[in-house]
Amino acid sequence: MAWPDTYRPTPKYAFAVAWGIIREVFEIERWEMAAPMASRDDWDDSLKDRVQFIGRVASEEIRGRYRGKIVGFKQGSANPVTYLNC
Repeated sequence: MAWPDTYRPTPKYAFAVAWGIIREVFEIERWEMAAPMASRDDWDDSLKDRVQFIGRVASEEIRGRYRGKIVGFKQGSANPVTYLNC
């Protein structure tokens, strides 16, 4: 599956961020439709268009460049996806 948003370039990396700090860096290999999660009681048709990336932990060089860096988010942002120009 292609990256779902045609208005933005395909991202190379995904960052796991907690409390504004990059904790881990993943190299994105591909995108696919997310499968329903058996553990979620609230899975319904509104979630059917969700996508997920398949990838692996990035190389030590890339991880060293980004891990531990502070990421600024807009106050009150509820969207779990933010694009950064790295």
